[in-house]
Formats: sequence, C-alpha cells, structure tokens
Amino acid sequence: MTLARTNRKLVEELRNGLDIGATQAALDRGEITPIQARNIVKWVVDVQHIRDNPMYVVVDAAGQHIGELVTTNKGLSWIGRRYGKNYPNDSAEYPDEDQAVAFVRRDTN
Repeated sequence: MTLARTNRKLVEELRNGLDIGATQAALDRGEITPIQARNIVKWVVDVQHIRDNPMYVVVDAAGQHIGELVTTNKGLSWIGRRYGKNYPNDSAEYPDEDQAVAFVRRDTN
C-alpha cells in the first residue's frame, strides 16, 4: 500500500487544522507526500483567503440575485459588484457595507 493511501486521516487533520507549519513538519517527517503537502497548502491558502474576503450575495425585492459584496483590506472596505453584462467591471469600493449594498441596488428598484 502506498503512503498516499495510508495517511488519509492525517491529510484530513492537516487540512482541517489550517496550519501550513504543521503540514511542512509532516512532510519533513515523511508522513505525507510532496503532492499531498502542496494540495494541503493550496487548500489552507484558499480557505484563509475566503475567510479574509467573504462574499455576500445581494438580492432585490423579488429575491433575484443582483450582485455581490466582497470585503477587502481585511474588512476595512467593501466592493459592490452588480451582476449583468459588465460583471465584474460594474463595481465600486466603499468604506461602509451599506454604501456598497446601495450601489448594487441602485437602478434595480
């Protein structure tokens, strides 16, 4: 049996732990393969990016998805993006979440 098949539990624990240092240590000890380490690190980086930059869908009064909000600058500002033919270029950045929502909802009422 290969190393990749014998350590599924460890790989899952490393992914859930979101600790790149622990992943490197497991690789150094030979507990995971370089490919597994690369995939775990990619997972951790992606999860951290999503947590640092959450996205919220904005809906209109009829419940239609009309745009989205994304935090930037560690939550210090918000980007409002309107869905449509100019997405994602139909966007603007605001210091306040309510202003970004108003931008997305503008001209949709």
